[in-house]
Amino acid sequence: MPETLERNAVQHQLEEDVEYSNVTSFRAFFLKAVEVLRRNPAKRYLITKGGEPQAVLMSFGTYSLMKKVVDRMLAQTSTPNSAEAIKASFARLREDWERQQRSEREAAAASGRQRAQGR
Repeated sequence: MPETLERNAVQHQLEEDVEYSNVTSFRAFFLKAVEVLRRNPAKRYLITKGGEPQAVLMSFGTYSLMKKVVDRMLAQTSTPNSAEAIKASFARLREDWERQQRSEREAAAASGRQRAQGR
């Protein structure tokens, strides 16, 4: 199978194994989800809040495999600059996530203050 077709088939399979759930529904389903992941390591759960993706739950085996792939990519980079670029990308992702978390906390605090003033 040509590489592009193989990659598309793998991507399609990965997308098929994602189940979407909002936080409230997922709370009731959590223990069963852990068992599902134990039996089917390719399964993942995309957890949403307010319709926005918030987290992905996956088996430890899947997580370990993803980590090995990233580690291998870092090890196989041809130049130190490539490895540094990848590390910088991860750092930016973390900074973006932290900035989003701060923004959400500030918005929640402001909303709480507005409700308290309205009473």
